[in-house]
Amino acid sequence: MVSKHSFRERNNIRILITGGSGMLGQNLVKSLSHTNHAVLAPGRSELNCLDAIGVRDYIGEQQPDLVIHCAGLVGGISANIASQYLFFKDNMLMSINVIDACLNAGVKELLNISSTNIYPDTQFDKQFYESDILAGKLNKSTEGYGLAKGCSSKLAEFASSQFDVRYRSIIPSNIYGRFDSFSPSKSHMIPGIIRRIHEAFVSGLDSVEVWGDGSAKRGFLFAQDLADFIVTILEKVSLLPQNLNVCPDHDYSVFEYYKIVAGIVGYDGNFYFNKSMPVGSKLKKINCDQAASMGWVEKTPIKEGIQKTYEYFLEILK
Repeated sequence: MVSKHSFRERNNIRILITGGSGMLGQNLVKSLSHTNHAVLAPGRSELNCLDAIGVRDYIGEQQPDLVIHCAGLVGGISANIASQYLFFKDNMLMSINVIDACLNAGVKELLNISSTNIYPDTQFDKQFYESDILAGKLNKSTEGYGLAKGCSSKLAEFASSQFDVRYRSIIPSNIYGRFDSFSPSKSHMIPGIIRRIHEAFVSGLDSVEVWGDGSAKRGFLFAQDLADFIVTILEKVSLLPQNLNVCPDHDYSVFEYYKIVAGIVGYDGNFYFNKSMPVGSKLKKINCDQAASMGWVEKTPIKEGIQKTYEYFLEILK
């Protein structure tokens, strides 16, 4: 089948965002609102990516020129540990269903949003390049999620090599920002820290628990920065490498994030380290030379991004 929009009409293409109600999906909608592209961003009630027939029918009917696959089951370390089977199964099924439906409908371009959890676990000061995908054992805490995301990236690669399509994977560091989840069971690290420190502040608690010894390092991207960059590369999907790392300029320790959030919230209590709790990878440095060569620049410093995220958290509390 042939998509109903010509790829030469790059100023007015039809874009489908799976997981459009998620954090990155909503930030992409905001970034794309400044373009002339037609954007479809269905929520799960309209497009359930676990439903293979429903996905095939939806993509076949809508005939997008390009799909940005953001849908996925996400959560913090505790949620991943508790549900490894579900994190692997659901994320694998979503990617298989979306990529296969795109092939069936004749969609020529797809951006698969992956994760740095696809890189091997290490205690060494090593940078990971795109060629290191699934090159070693993954961290046990997020193994199910990381394996599913790694296999999804390979699936996009196999589709590109076997068929006349350009299916690429974007591999961002952890993201945070507006539209993030602050749920105790689903939140990632930064929104989880914001919620805990805010609650300690308003309740007048003397101390806040930090998992591990606080020394593990993490890189976080402000979601709007990532969304803006993705929009800029929509014009050159065919020129992208098969896999593209996107990461911040600097990694911070877990404890540094706690101190940054405490300063923004105004909390002046103490912290205690629960070294019996899991912390995931000790460090994970990602090489982003390829993204930099394509114009990637981190626009939002970490303190500014966390300030904006905290303001969003206060908004949704009202």
